Amino acid sequence: MSERFVRGWKVAPRKLEALVGSKRLTAREVLASKANARCKREVLMTLGDGDEKAGRRAAESALGEIFSGGLDPERDYEYARVTELLLNHVARPLAIRYATGWSEPQDQILLQLTYHVPNDSPGRWNPLLGAGKLPLLAKSWAAANVQFPWPKRRKARAPWPVWTLWEGAELAKLTGELHGVTTERLARVPAKLLADNDADVADCRAELAAGLDRLRAWLETARAPEKKEGVAWAKTGNALMLLMDGDQ
Repeated sequence: MSERFVRGWKVAPRKLEALVGSKRLTAREVLASKANARCKREVLMTLGDGDEKAGRRAAESALGEIFSGGLDPERDYEYARVTELLLNHVARPLAIRYATGWSEPQDQILLQLTYHVPNDSPGRWNPLLGAGKLPLLAKSWAAANVQFPWPKRRKARAPWPVWTLWEGAELAKLTGELHGVTTERLARVPAKLLADNDADVADCRAELAAGLDRLRAWLETARAPEKKEGVAWAKTGNALMLLMDGDQ
């Protein structure tokens, strides 16, 4: 079954941006990181169009350009791909482990059934969130608002994967909005927005509820203080950075 997934990281945006051109890290360090053991091959195979060695060469080159500051306007896609590897190494990957009754990896929000909801919105869930009285989340879900590694004044051109950053007041408002989600509220999302087939409506609604439950936990973790500083996270004032990937 075709599907999308969302992964999240706790990160201090300014500290991440400061790595560009800093020469503080090397591509080999990132690729050798234990934090990338699970997803590295997936990223390299995607970058190399099925050829892992070609993908590794592309990843080393892209990461090297980020750390040297010699960015190439034609390589937005490669930068978007290797950002996942970089964040695993320098930020805090979010993996909230608790029993949900679902079998997907605990560090992901899966859009499996809900990938097929009858709409063509950027994040598939956008109309569902609006109907669930989550207006801010409906507007910002799958918003491609990350320009990394470019300065903010330059708009990223790579349409996929989608990188979204929530920080500051927006992060706090989203946390409050999600705290108001109840089973009763999600039950009022019209069946016609969830599936063309009535038999799939209940499962789509349950997948949406499970995903929002995990997202709420990620938001709370992103806002919680840390005991010490990291390469790309701070004691306070961190943000939540989301990757939407999988099928387009």
